[in-house]
Amino acid sequence: RWAKKAGAHSPIIQKTGSGVRVVTGHPMKPGKHWIVKHVLLDSDFKFVAEKLFDPTKHNKAISDFKISGNKGVLYALSVCNLHDTWVSVLES
Repeated sequence: RWAKKAGAHSPIIQKTGSGVRVVTGHPMKPGKHWIVKHVLLDSDFKFVAEKLFDPTKHNKAISDFKISGNKGVLYALSVCNLHDTWVSVLES
């Protein structure tokens, strides 16, 4: 039902030197519409980390997670206050 919203809501997950970066290119409009948090899950869907966003303090939804030794898939979730949860996959 939210297919037309995928572009701004789907998280982009990238490897970095110390882990991964998750970016959601969604506007952060306090009191209206924003990304609530990013969640990182491992290949077994176990919790790895999360970052909560306050739209009055964060003008972009960007999370840097320090991760070492991960050899499998990572899932990044982006949670919107209006349009549910979105997931992307990083295969290492």
